[in-house]
Amino acid sequence: MIFMQDSIGYENVISMRDKFYYLDMKEHLLHFIENVKKIGGHPTRGMFYSLNNIPMDKIMKVEFFMPIQESELEIPERMRFHSYFGIEHMMATRVTEDFNNSTEKAYAMMFELMKEKNLKQVTPPFHMVNRVKGRPVVTIKIGYIEGKSEE
Repeated sequence: MIFMQDSIGYENVISMRDKFYYLDMKEHLLHFIENVKKIGGHPTRGMFYSLNNIPMDKIMKVEFFMPIQESELEIPERMRFHSYFGIEHMMATRVTEDFNNSTEKAYAMMFELMKEKNLKQVTPPFHMVNRVKGRPVVTIKIGYIEGKSEE
């Protein structure tokens, strides 16, 4: 199921761009979380990331995001601080198992729906990582507007 009226909205968000081989995702994610804690950040919500490329040669370009309690921190050059991070007009769907195959299917369904409804993608896909009843859940969100892109 795809929800058409979703959004992202958080205060005090730390982010960091990264590029790595897709099998190294967990290692890079943990490194980001460690770095947030190392600079004194205390996470308030689940982390999320944007996938900023179609992984060619299995190399991923992502931006990790972590909402934190603090409104002021000394931020290393490689990280960014957003006093507010928000995106409106997003579609969303959840993946609860077999993440690799289910994510591909979710993308295909979302892109097909955009095509059918004459919508234009305006954000990269965002992956919201959470736990529901102790199990991992990933909500995939993509920002859109009405009107197709020029091809």
